[in-house]
Amino acid sequence: MILEAVDVSYRYEETTVFEQVTFQLAKGESVAIIGPNGAGKSTFLRLLAGVLRPAAGEVRLFGTPIETFRDWQKVGYVPQNPYRQQKSFPITVREVVEMGCLAGQRWWRRLSATDHRQVNEALELVGMAEYAGRRLGNLSGGQQQRVFVARALAGKPELMLLDEPATGIDLGAKQELYALLARLNREQGISLVMVSHDVELAAATTTRMLCLDRGGLCFVGSTEEALAHSLQHRLYHKLRRNE
Repeated sequence: MILEAVDVSYRYEETTVFEQVTFQLAKGESVAIIGPNGAGKSTFLRLLAGVLRPAAGEVRLFGTPIETFRDWQKVGYVPQNPYRQQKSFPITVREVVEMGCLAGQRWWRRLSATDHRQVNEALELVGMAEYAGRRLGNLSGGQQQRVFVARALAGKPELMLLDEPATGIDLGAKQELYALLARLNREQGISLVMVSHDVELAAATTTRMLCLDRGGLCFVGSTEEALAHSLQHRLYHKLRRNE
């Protein structure tokens, strides 16, 4: 397994967000984390990414406890877009993607010829090469999300963790983004875990679904099983009300 969470619990101050969640991801799989608002989906993803630490339980990446894991170039993390409301922020598309070459390394390291090649390849993969010199803030929401996917790809990851990658973009851009993620999983062999409110699009993109409800895990299984499951039916209507 390249990713494991074993009996993971998380608490915020005096509030328990979820308890004893267990989850495994095999190489080549793609999984969507779904559930109602407040269920802890993004929190769980941040635990898997090492951004947060669990109150109890253990997370392992590539067989190593996350506390001692050092091969961060194997993991691409796409957080919710931090620049969405900062249209004047002076950073170009290429500069954003170049950051992906420095994951887990000294941030002042000079980029090598290999790094520049990987940046170019990542931009090509997401269809953003022609926008490399543009300011990020001048792009549409869908284009910005592609740039952040490219940043994660620049480090040549084996695993990508994405936190609501389609939030704030229109339906057409969402469909294109999910199709891109499915292609990366299928053609590049990159394992994916993504938080999503878009149940139907996520089901068409991923091989399994993990359903969190308030307090913990309520279902994990194939997308077909999840969509047919009675608990998933209940969650689906909760999610539709929250969209």
